[in-house]
Amino acid sequence: MASIAVTAHPLAEVLQREVVRYVETAKPFRQLRSTMNRRGTKRHDRECPIFVAALAHEATKDRAATLRNISRDGLGFHCDAGLKPGSLISVKLFWSDPHSHRIPARVKHCEIEQEGFFVGAEFVITDAEACKLIERHHARWYG
Repeated sequence: MASIAVTAHPLAEVLQREVVRYVETAKPFRQLRSTMNRRGTKRHDRECPIFVAALAHEATKDRAATLRNISRDGLGFHCDAGLKPGSLISVKLFWSDPHSHRIPARVKHCEIEQEGFFVGAEFVITDAEACKLIERHHARWYG
Protein backbone atom coordinates (compact mmCIF):
# COMPACT_ATOMS: atom_id res chain seq x y z
CA MET A 1 0.00 0.00 0.00
CA ALA A 2 1.51 3.28 -1.15
CA SER A 3 1.37 6.07 1.37
CA ILE A 4 0.93 9.76 0.61
CA ALA A 5 2.67 12.30 2.81
CA VAL A 6 -0.22 14.34 4.17
CA THR A 7 0.17 17.40 6.36
CA ALA A 8 -2.63 19.65 5.10
CA HIS A 9 -5.20 18.84 7.79
CA PRO A 10 -5.38 16.27 10.63
CA LEU A 11 -8.38 14.61 8.98
CA ALA A 12 -6.49 14.02 5.71
CA GLU A 13 -4.74 10.85 6.93
CA VAL A 14 -8.04 9.35 8.06
CA LEU A 15 -9.61 10.13 4.68
CA GLN A 16 -6.66 8.59 2.85
CA ARG A 17 -7.11 5.36 4.83
CA GLU A 18 -10.83 5.38 3.96
CA VAL A 19 -10.06 5.59 0.23
CA VAL A 20 -7.44 2.83 0.44
CA ARG A 21 -9.85 0.64 2.43
CA TYR A 22 -12.52 1.06 -0.23
CA VAL A 23 -10.15 0.43 -3.15
CA GLU A 24 -8.97 -2.76 -1.43
CA THR A 25 -12.57 -3.98 -1.14
CA ALA A 26 -13.23 -3.17 -4.82
CA LYS A 27 -10.32 -5.25 -6.15
CA PRO A 28 -11.92 -8.72 -5.93
CA PHE A 29 -15.09 -7.72 -7.78
CA ARG A 30 -13.71 -7.23 -11.30
CA GLN A 31 -10.49 -7.38 -13.22
CA LEU A 32 -8.15 -4.44 -12.87
CA ARG A 33 -8.14 -2.29 -15.99
CA SER A 34 -4.92 -2.33 -17.93
CA THR A 35 -5.13 1.36 -18.84
CA MET A 36 -4.97 4.37 -16.58
CA ASN A 37 -6.69 6.88 -18.91
CA ARG A 38 -6.98 10.23 -17.10
CA ARG A 39 -5.80 8.98 -13.70
CA GLY A 40 -2.29 8.31 -12.51
CA THR A 41 -3.32 5.09 -10.76
CA LYS A 42 -5.20 2.07 -12.06
CA ARG A 43 -8.95 1.93 -11.78
CA HIS A 44 -11.07 -0.81 -10.31
CA ASP A 45 -14.51 -1.30 -11.82
CA ARG A 46 -17.28 -1.68 -9.31
CA GLU A 47 -20.98 -0.97 -9.60
CA CYS A 48 -22.54 -0.11 -6.28
CA PRO A 49 -24.45 2.71 -4.59
CA ILE A 50 -22.73 5.74 -3.13
CA PHE A 51 -23.90 9.13 -1.91
CA VAL A 52 -22.58 12.44 -3.22
CA ALA A 53 -23.35 15.99 -2.12
CA ALA A 54 -22.17 19.44 -3.04
CA LEU A 55 -19.53 20.43 -0.54
CA ALA A 56 -20.36 23.98 0.38
CA HIS A 57 -20.53 26.13 3.48
CA GLU A 58 -24.31 25.68 3.63
CA ALA A 59 -25.99 22.35 4.23
CA THR A 60 -26.71 20.27 1.13
CA LYS A 61 -28.60 17.06 0.54
CA ASP A 62 -27.09 13.78 -0.50
CA ARG A 63 -27.81 12.42 -3.95
CA ALA A 64 -27.86 8.73 -4.69
CA ALA A 65 -25.33 7.78 -7.36
CA THR A 66 -23.86 4.60 -8.80
CA LEU A 67 -20.13 4.11 -8.58
CA ARG A 68 -18.61 2.81 -11.82
CA ASN A 69 -14.89 2.83 -11.05
CA ILE A 70 -12.46 3.92 -8.38
CA SER A 71 -8.74 4.37 -7.88
CA ARG A 72 -6.66 5.85 -5.10
CA ASP A 73 -6.79 9.17 -6.97
CA GLY A 74 -10.47 9.46 -7.82
CA LEU A 75 -13.69 7.90 -8.99
CA GLY A 76 -16.25 7.84 -11.78
CA PHE A 77 -19.99 7.60 -11.11
CA HIS A 78 -23.40 8.00 -12.70
CA CYS A 79 -26.01 10.32 -11.23
CA ASP A 80 -29.25 11.95 -12.28
CA ALA A 81 -27.99 15.55 -12.12
CA GLY A 82 -24.98 17.26 -13.62
CA LEU A 83 -22.19 18.63 -11.47
CA LYS A 84 -20.10 21.62 -12.47
CA PRO A 85 -16.43 20.83 -13.21
CA GLY A 86 -14.24 22.38 -10.53
CA SER A 87 -16.88 22.12 -7.81
CA LEU A 88 -16.19 20.35 -4.52
CA ILE A 89 -18.29 17.35 -3.52
CA SER A 90 -18.37 14.92 -0.62
CA VAL A 91 -18.53 11.22 -1.38
CA LYS A 92 -19.76 8.55 1.02
CA LEU A 93 -18.23 5.35 -0.35
CA PHE A 94 -19.39 2.94 2.36
CA TRP A 95 -22.94 4.27 2.16
CA SER A 96 -24.40 1.81 4.68
CA ASP A 97 -21.63 2.11 7.28
CA PRO A 98 -22.56 4.65 9.96
CA HIS A 99 -18.90 5.15 10.89
CA SER A 100 -17.38 5.67 7.45
CA HIS A 101 -16.09 9.10 6.53
CA ARG A 102 -17.11 11.26 3.63
CA ILE A 103 -14.31 11.94 1.18
CA PRO A 104 -13.81 15.36 -0.43
CA ALA A 105 -13.41 15.35 -4.21
CA ARG A 106 -13.24 17.91 -7.02
CA VAL A 107 -15.34 17.33 -10.14
CA LYS A 108 -13.01 17.02 -13.15
CA HIS A 109 -15.57 16.33 -15.86
CA CYS A 110 -19.30 15.77 -16.26
CA GLU A 111 -20.68 14.18 -19.40
CA ILE A 112 -24.32 13.92 -20.45
CA GLU A 113 -25.31 10.35 -21.18
CA GLN A 114 -28.48 8.66 -22.31
CA GLU A 115 -29.62 7.97 -18.75
CA GLY A 116 -28.21 10.87 -16.75
CA PHE A 117 -24.66 12.05 -16.23
CA PHE A 118 -21.26 10.44 -15.87
CA VAL A 119 -19.04 12.37 -13.45
CA GLY A 120 -15.32 11.99 -12.93
CA ALA A 121 -13.87 13.40 -9.72
CA GLU A 122 -10.44 13.56 -8.12
CA PHE A 123 -10.02 13.03 -4.39
CA VAL A 124 -8.69 16.17 -2.67
CA ILE A 125 -7.87 14.80 0.75
CA THR A 126 -4.79 16.99 1.07
CA ASP A 127 -6.80 20.19 0.53
CA ALA A 128 -7.14 21.78 3.99
CA GLU A 129 -10.24 23.80 3.04
CA ALA A 130 -12.00 20.70 1.67
CA CYS A 131 -11.19 18.82 4.89
CA LYS A 132 -12.66 21.67 6.96
CA LEU A 133 -15.84 21.52 4.88
CA ILE A 134 -16.00 17.73 5.34
CA GLU A 135 -15.83 18.21 9.13
CA ARG A 136 -18.86 20.53 8.95
CA HIS A 137 -20.85 18.34 6.57
CA HIS A 138 -23.83 16.77 8.30
CA ALA A 139 -23.09 13.05 8.62
CA ARG A 140 -26.22 10.96 8.34
CA TRP A 141 -26.57 7.23 8.36
CA TYR A 142 -28.95 5.66 5.86
CA GLY A 143 -28.85 2.03 7.02
